[in-house]
Amino acid sequence: MGKSKTKIDVLPIPKTCRYCGNPVVYTSNSEIYGKEYGNGQCYLCRNCRAFVGVHTGTKIPLGTLADNELRKARNEAHYYFDKLWKEPTRIMKRNEA
Repeated sequence: MGKSKTKIDVLPIPKTCRYCGNPVVYTSNSEIYGKEYGNGQCYLCRNCRAFVGVHTGTKIPLGTLADNELRKARNEAHYYFDKLWKEPTRIMKRNEA
């Protein structure tokens, strides 16, 4: 059997920033990090710097636009969520977490 493909949830492409109302552009993530990381693409509000990455080989956003405050909150949530399903503290499978 071949490797199964992961289903990608298709989220709407951001056209207007949910934080400041300015246009959002599809661009290289080097505008954020100074060099390209991962697949190198993202959606970015050049006014307030909110951004979201994209699934590799697509223009489908990985989630929703996030500003610094939301990215910090998401990272903190993942810190605790990941302890549930990642080694060495794993207490359940990822799909159970």
